[in-house]
Amino acid sequence: SFGTGSGATIHESLDTTSFQTWGEGSCMRFAAVPLCDDAGRKGMVWFATTDDTAATRESCAVRRREALAEAFRSWHAPIPDLIWSADPDAIVVDRALAHRPGDRDALLRGGIAVPGAG
Repeated sequence: SFGTGSGATIHESLDTTSFQTWGEGSCMRFAAVPLCDDAGRKGMVWFATTDDTAATRESCAVRRREALAEAFRSWHAPIPDLIWSADPDAIVVDRALAHRPGDRDALLRGGIAVPGAG
């Protein structure tokens, strides 16, 4: 299992091109898509995945953002800036699971993966 963090960053200077980047090891992935808030300001909504427990199990929002930023510090722009620009209290962390294609222990039922349902 691994964790996902998601947030939104409003910043006029951001390039608002959608992207997704996959890492090697540590279940790392980062994706972002453009958004526009009610005031017309441009930004990005994003998600990050990692099995780094410092980033996914930290209870303090500020330290969790720091750990998430550290996990992705060497990734291409604008990933580190998106993480640092997000309000720490607005970053949501959830547990996630991944299954290999054809895994008999995970079946789809009504669009929901049900582990061990084989």
